[in-house]
Amino acid sequence: MSKIIACIDGSLATNTVCDYAAWFSDKLNSPLQLLHVIDKPKAKAPQDLSGAIGLGSRETLLNELVELEERKGKIELEHGQILLREAKNYLLEKFSIDAQSFQRHGSL
Repeated sequence: MSKIIACIDGSLATNTVCDYAAWFSDKLNSPLQLLHVIDKPKAKAPQDLSGAIGLGSRETLLNELVELEERKGKIELEHGQILLREAKNYLLEKFSIDAQSFQRHGSL
């Protein structure tokens, strides 16, 4: 069974992507799915900063960085869920299409 997958990212083109996806879904009589992908962070080369900060500060700094990355991940996840919910509501109100929505980590 074929399906239409609309990849959304929250840009100004999101509604246009939904419009075209709805049109294709109607013409091809195929279900419509919304997809939002959260990019995996690119691995950075480890740096030796041991001489750049004082004793004990390094561990504190690393703990803070881990906490910040954790919060950033949660915010990105929540942002994606909001984008999907808004796009789903848009399709339902404008085209009476109840699209499935998916969020994934990775790259397209």
